[in-house]
Amino acid sequence: MLRDHFADAVTAVTAEPTHHRDCLVTTWERSLDLLHDRGHPLARPLLRLLSTFAPAPVPCALLDAAVLAGSPVFAGTTPTGLAALVSELAGLGLVEVHHGDLDTVSLHPLVRDITRHHVDDHDPYTDTRLALLHRLATRAADPSGWSLWRALLPHCEHERLAVRSDTAFADLCHSAGGAAYEHGFSTAAERLYRRALRVRLDLLGPRHPDSLATRHNLAVLHADDGDPEAARAEFCAVLADQVAVLGECHPDVLTTRRDLARTAWACGEHAHAEAEYREIEALQREVLGENHPDTLITRYETAAALHDRGDPGATTALRALLHDQVRVLGHHHAHTLITRHRLARACHDDLDQHHVVRLTIAALGPEHPITLTARTSRAVVARGEDAAAELRDVLEVLASRRGPDHPETLASRHNLRVATDDDRPSTSPLGRRRGRIRVVDPVDLPAQRRNPPRS
Repeated sequence: MLRDHFADAVTAVTAEPTHHRDCLVTTWERSLDLLHDRGHPLARPLLRLLSTFAPAPVPCALLDAAVLAGSPVFAGTTPTGLAALVSELAGLGLVEVHHGDLDTVSLHPLVRDITRHHVDDHDPYTDTRLALLHRLATRAADPSGWSLWRALLPHCEHERLAVRSDTAFADLCHSAGGAAYEHGFSTAAERLYRRALRVRLDLLGPRHPDSLATRHNLAVLHADDGDPEAARAEFCAVLADQVAVLGECHPDVLTTRRDLARTAWACGEHAHAEAEYREIEALQREVLGENHPDTLITRYETAAALHDRGDPGATTALRALLHDQVRVLGHHHAHTLITRHRLARACHDDLDQHHVVRLTIAALGPEHPITLTARTSRAVVARGEDAAAELRDVLEVLASRRGPDHPETLASRHNLRVATDDDRPSTSPLGRRRGRIRVVDPVDLPAQRRNPPRS
């Protein structure tokens, strides 16, 4: 009854005069006092913390008791106590908990706005919020964390964070940028990486390993935008600084060399790119071991290069790689699925392409970049109305995430045009340059400093 009455009261006075709002504030302050007397002294601090997030549902997974306990404001927080506290706040109507694929907690706009006035942008609440976001952004970069990432993104980009210019803020932006790119939000990824780089350059300088990591990931974004020459210049600058700071055989140096080889391939320098891949793989076997994920990625790049130029040895290389990836990474790892998709294309195996789509949807979700690529491959082979509908769906997702002029979006639009009007010669530059069907091979960028292979 109290919960329903309070919720109705909040709605009723939202547009009412100030003295009505003051009465309501007094009511919920008394409710918080009641919770304090019931043994929940952290009720008021938790409500204030929630008010500092963006005006969007907050994933319950964000409220990590271990992270909260590290703050002087929330010392002594336990998972059981935190769950009980959220339940008590919901019982009084101060928050609303939504249960589903992803459990979230929300504040009424009036509750948020008034509560937030008690919080300063530089007080411990903001530090705690940064710590919570950074921890969860790293988790959300996992390909399976799609629903979590969609809920987390508005909080990572919230304008109240933009006033920060410390390493904690930069670390959050870098991790969140990786998660954004992993899930196909390249525009958001670039914004977040640029925020991280601004702070890291100012505080750490351009050659600090953290600055180098963000510079590298921005270069990958630019390569993905279809400008390999510009990306090559950025990679070369990053590589020179990495070698000077980290040494020639550091794993990050080898990763950047591999990305430079990718840009060389994109520029038509196929022999040089393949030679680089083989040299990098040999170094990675020596430094990291033959089963290290980075070594497996470089093996994939070599096999993909063989496939792209029509070498029959590609299928043998891909099968051997797939066997090792299943053993090391598992059947449902994103890198394993990329290789399985490439092998199905190399073997012209339509049935296996259907199987790959089912696997990627189950493991990564229907809108993950790897899944979109697999769905495109299946559709351009199948043709027909169902295929056209799938291509339309893929195009809609790419346009919303990558933007209307991104190379992947343009290729997707071309594929749809071909599928729906197959008898008309393509007049688009993309169609003339790349042939009648174009299956884009995405470069997926996770958090931190590593890049999974293009599909």
